[in-house]
Amino acid sequence: MKTMQGISVVEVVLALAIAALLAGVAAPAALSAFLAVRYASVRAALGESVLVSNRLSAASGGVAVLCPSDPRGHCRDGTDWSSGWLVYADIDQDRSFGAHDILLQRQPPLAEGLRLVSTDGRRRIVFHPDGSSSGSNVTFSLCSRSGDRVETLVLSNAGRFRIAPGSDEQRRACRGR
Repeated sequence: MKTMQGISVVEVVLALAIAALLAGVAAPAALSAFLAVRYASVRAALGESVLVSNRLSAASGGVAVLCPSDPRGHCRDGTDWSSGWLVYADIDQDRSFGAHDILLQRQPPLAEGLRLVSTDGRRRIVFHPDGSSSGSNVTFSLCSRSGDRVETLVLSNAGRFRIAPGSDEQRRACRGR
């Protein structure tokens, strides 16, 4: 007849300590990877919207506009794009989304905890029939509300993005909003 042996309290405590140590090491790495995926998703969505606008304006000979949206689905007059954005064909060319314009894309609000803010001078991005956007380059700050991670997305007038690390000023601005 075999005798059954259990595990000792010391063995249980040791196993729990090892599990806690592994969880403590893995959790921050998993959170960082999760945040990187969320940032990449925002960059891809914004890049897709720029491509849609650029292609539409060049193919149709008309004007396409990107603007930050409000909760009602209208263009917002501001620099915060966190509530999503609209892409539309500006049929009446008044740079305001209205009944005569054609909605091409509506981007939903960003995931909780993320912010996307453009420079003050560029509250809308207008693409002309030659595929270019008017005005100066537009700079977006993509950040977490805590300001832990900030990226700069610069959109040239030719419709190309450049990604760079965020500055300390952008980091402070993200915390302050």
